[in-house]
Amino acid sequence: MRRRLNVVALLVFVTAGPVDAQISSEGTVRGVVRDAGGGVLPGVTVTAVSPTVPGTHISVSESDGQYRLLNLPPGVFDVVAELADFTKYTRQGVEVRAGLNLTLDIVLTIGSVKESIIVSGDSPLLETQKPIQAVNIAGDFQRMLPLSTRRDLTDALEVTPGVTARNLIANNGTQTYMLRGTDVEQHVVQIDGADMVTSRQGRVEQVRLPTNAVADSQVKTGGADASAPAGLGVVFNVTTKVGTNRLSGTAGVHHQNRRWNADNDPLGVPAIAESSQVEASVGGPIRVDRAWFFASYFFLHRNSQISRTPTQLNNLRASIPGWQPFDNRSRHGTGFIKVNTQVRSRHQMHGFFLKPRGFEEANASTDSRRFNPSGTTGSGVAGRLYSAWTNTLTTTIGASFNTFGARTSLDAYKGLDYGGPRVLIYDSTNTSAGRLVGNGLIATTGNSQNFNVTPAKKLTVQADVSWFRPGWTGSHEFQTGVFIQPLMRLSSEANYLNGGFILEEVRLRVPGDPSSDYIPFHRQFVDPSQLVITTAKSNSQNYAAYVQDSWKPVPRLTLVAGIRFDRVVADDELFDVRTQSSLEIGPRAGAIYALTADSKNIVHGSFSRIAAKPEPLFLPSLGGSVTVTTTDTYDTRGDGSFATVLVTPAQTQVAANRRIDPDRHQEFTDEILLGYRRQLPGQISFDATFVRRAYKDMPAQIDVNGIYTGGVFRGYEDVSQNAILLQTNNVWNTPIYTGLEVVGSQRTRRSQFIVGYTRGFQHLDGTWQPNDPASFIQSTAFANNRGIGSIRGNENNSLSGTAQARNPMWIKHALRLAGSYNAPWGLTLSSNLNIFSGPYTGPIVRYLAAPDPQFGPAALVLSNGRTVSNPLATTVRFAYASRGEGQLQAPTLAQWNARVGRRFAFGNRRFEIALSLLNITNRDALQEFLGGDGVNTGSNQIGSPNFAYRPDGTFRGQNRQAARTAQLSLLFEF
Repeated sequence: MRRRLNVVALLVFVTAGPVDAQISSEGTVRGVVRDAGGGVLPGVTVTAVSPTVPGTHISVSESDGQYRLLNLPPGVFDVVAELADFTKYTRQGVEVRAGLNLTLDIVLTIGSVKESIIVSGDSPLLETQKPIQAVNIAGDFQRMLPLSTRRDLTDALEVTPGVTARNLIANNGTQTYMLRGTDVEQHVVQIDGADMVTSRQGRVEQVRLPTNAVADSQVKTGGADASAPAGLGVVFNVTTKVGTNRLSGTAGVHHQNRRWNADNDPLGVPAIAESSQVEASVGGPIRVDRAWFFASYFFLHRNSQISRTPTQLNNLRASIPGWQPFDNRSRHGTGFIKVNTQVRSRHQMHGFFLKPRGFEEANASTDSRRFNPSGTTGSGVAGRLYSAWTNTLTTTIGASFNTFGARTSLDAYKGLDYGGPRVLIYDSTNTSAGRLVGNGLIATTGNSQNFNVTPAKKLTVQADVSWFRPGWTGSHEFQTGVFIQPLMRLSSEANYLNGGFILEEVRLRVPGDPSSDYIPFHRQFVDPSQLVITTAKSNSQNYAAYVQDSWKPVPRLTLVAGIRFDRVVADDELFDVRTQSSLEIGPRAGAIYALTADSKNIVHGSFSRIAAKPEPLFLPSLGGSVTVTTTDTYDTRGDGSFATVLVTPAQTQVAANRRIDPDRHQEFTDEILLGYRRQLPGQISFDATFVRRAYKDMPAQIDVNGIYTGGVFRGYEDVSQNAILLQTNNVWNTPIYTGLEVVGSQRTRRSQFIVGYTRGFQHLDGTWQPNDPASFIQSTAFANNRGIGSIRGNENNSLSGTAQARNPMWIKHALRLAGSYNAPWGLTLSSNLNIFSGPYTGPIVRYLAAPDPQFGPAALVLSNGRTVSNPLATTVRFAYASRGEGQLQAPTLAQWNARVGRRFAFGNRRFEIALSLLNITNRDALQEFLGGDGVNTGSNQIGSPNFAYRPDGTFRGQNRQAARTAQLSLLFEF
């Protein structure tokens, strides 16, 4: 009943006022029509026509002379204006981009409509209606740049200022992307306005679409208005190609031979690859002038050699006799088909079907065999109807559904059950709270612990209304709409292996000598009667509505104000408990002002409060998953006895040590943008922007059961429990990002380029969370302005040794240059250069020989006779006066790529042969600290075998950048 009320309330809110699509995959051209004397002209018919874009696009100027050509697909248009007793006006070569709002004013002269004035010149380039920060990457530009040998959809982000690109341990050539301090998820990814990212994580690299289907991409990195869906990362909006009245298509082959790779790690294993890719597309009419289709397909067959440092290679060979390196394999294809129809002159409809299938592997440098299947599978379908009911009232209605995910069935694990338990080999061990903990992971061998099957589903329904009203102290464009996601269902099924004996941890007999054999110190068993169990099942929902107004009080000034409401609901369907029901309120305000009448000098500013998407990492959990009874045995004496036995009972109900704050809500960022844009002659644009983001109310877990008096641990209030964690919001400290971005770009018939530089600063504002051990032990060390950790939050012990150790998103400098040139004689030239400063280790820590007794004994006996460990009896200490001081930085990552091609024309057919060279200088930077998925394991710990730098000053990292390689491409167009 409560869900129904939420939906009804939102629908009532929407219909209460007048209401452009939430995330428009099309662009607009608008302006004012005047006569030669400067008077406004109402009733002028303005039409946009293009040989590459189907359909009819017409507007009529209003009483104040304003016209609006909306819903224009990317392409080059002629804008034609006609009015009786005036000469026909044609402006040629106006290029429309995805999501971009252009201003083009028109002047008509008195004369016969049979006469015509044709105007050419620089096409307008600058966003003039919204104070957003965005970059457009044309599909032909992306395909021409040698950004990667994988040719992924997300390669466009490699040239997007503000975005950090890293290869995080996947070892298969894929990149992960982060925006100004966000983590790898929380991105909004839409194809033709439809949400096509899995409900598990908003990771852009998991979205599959053939790049030959891309017409244009717009990447919004700031200033999103109220119509933008919740999400702290980029808004990546891809507009796909459409068929026309002429049949056309492409076919291509891209090949990378293993022998074409250089070697940038002669003592280890370099990251090299071999791949073959085929692609094809075709588009044309279903019914001339009424319906069109476009279809594309892409298949990748790739073997990626896993990068291993000399130390990792020697460790694996010494500890596992007969071991040999192996590749990560990628075998996947993606099909896409789209239909566009002109239902009537004012109604356009489109729909598409997207189908990725196949598999991919993401084994790590320390994996001795294939453990980690990956790759996106599933299906996606979407449809949208755009209607221009009058010249001032438009609506958009759309829906989408997808089942995208990785490892969505047991088929993903075929051939990966090797028998026996998983075996983790460590250099040595440390004692922590009565347990032995491995130190310095050397290798992972044996088997998987379980095969985890994780299907996902997402349903989205959205509707938007736009109403333009001139004459109310200037003009207003009111927008309102709903964005409803009633189904974002996830589940996890664990299939335990080896009869329940799933894990054995071992240490080297002689630390530092992997050939010295090893000694088991920890074994883990699960109940053999419950080897297949559904461990999690949840559904989250988002019922959102927004309203906003773009007010133009004078021709050069646009003021934008809006507000967005997101009702976020999360249900744990295994425990039958609602874990969150919150209302996220996101006000937005901004202004954009043209300093000159030609709209080529613009200043803009905005404030936005943007909520996090309802994803599992950002939602509360009632103690994790349903579990089976688990038994851990430890050989703490080193005599092989495994006398320490700890039994964790099966969890089939809500955990007693978990509580949820009823006022818990989504994390959000308060973002401020201030910028200046200028269009220069020659189709050149320049943009300089100041950005500040504060990530507030991160997820937090606070111990509310511990008793701390005078900085000493005294036990627990509820003696039947240890720490009781209250899941709430972190109101005590806030990560702050401040940055300056400078971008220049050009797009002409022959050349395109983009150059961007980002200078970022970060710090942690506030103080310690309550009962954080560091607040008692080293209370003055809070300050941190380097590696400040992930905005995922939920860290309640800053002295764990690994707190704030995930920092790939926090970098100081990023420089990007990319360009292409269609030279004479059919030559095509392109190149790109990326230089990123390295991430930080996080706070440097050291270990004491023994816990400090001033914070209490290592163990206490409670009033019920139960013995518990003291959270303050830790030997971990910050090594410096503050957490920011002394942090170490990974090496700078730099890569230069280039491509040269030759096109041959045969009538309306064209053939191209091209050669791409990547990492021309064969640089060999290690991209990560030792660990996995961006988390440092010992790199920040003095004395650890994984410490970031050796005594001789050389970096101790992993995941070396791919060696120099070449790729040959053969392309055909008709």
